[in-house]
Amino acid sequence: MTDSWGCLGLAGPWSRDILSSLVSDDLSDDAFPYMHCRSMTVAGVPTRAIRTSGTGELGWELYAPVEHLGDLYDAIMATGRVGDFGTYALNSLRVEKGIRSWGCDVTVDTDPYEAGLDDCVRLEKSVEFVGREALRRLMADGPRRRLVVLTVDTDDVDATGNETVWYGDRAVGHTTSGAYGATVKRSLAFAYLPTEITHPGTEVNVELLDMRRRGVVLNRAPVEVEHLRAKERHQKDARADATLRYDTIYYTS
Repeated sequence: MTDSWGCLGLAGPWSRDILSSLVSDDLSDDAFPYMHCRSMTVAGVPTRAIRTSGTGELGWELYAPVEHLGDLYDAIMATGRVGDFGTYALNSLRVEKGIRSWGCDVTVDTDPYEAGLDDCVRLEKSVEFVGREALRRLMADGPRRRLVVLTVDTDDVDATGNETVWYGDRAVGHTTSGAYGATVKRSLAFAYLPTEITHPGTEVNVELLDMRRRGVVLNRAPVEVEHLRAKERHQKDARADATLRYDTIYYTS
């Protein structure tokens, strides 16, 4: 399909407004939830839209026939509220949110349990799928290594992948990708480490430019993805609303 279809990523706080101006579909959270896919017409272009973004912010991936991709791009840019962003910006945003990237953090040599993608596996779904029994065995045995997010003490170089990770005098793993987290203002890296040293707060050393830089295992990515932040806001608002109703009934009864 590579020669037939292309993809544009639209992401950021205005992405819903921008896309809404080009479609007749309802793009609200209730009508178009996170990770749902829908066929729609965007500015006259037949498009398959997925509610997700590589930045971890509100956004959509828009898949369209390559012959119409230029028209789709022009229509989005013509809204006047959007601009291009580069891969370094994308990498910074995705790493600090713990978003795995295919080809480095996740490959044919990794499994979903060691990559921290357990939530993407449904062993009990009603249809048979390739790899189910292998996944059952992997889950039963448990992973021997895990993908973790590290903070790295460095101010002149960031991990890019395949750098050695040391624990004491032992080489115990390797980085898969990394970046300077612009939001948290820290250098970050993904790394596969033996399960027994993946506890939050564990200190290791990441070899960068022939120097071992201190790294610390985090319990999770330092920035939450947008849909989880939105969910927390909604839950907080609901709790506040419930408290307000309770207080009102209490004081007026």
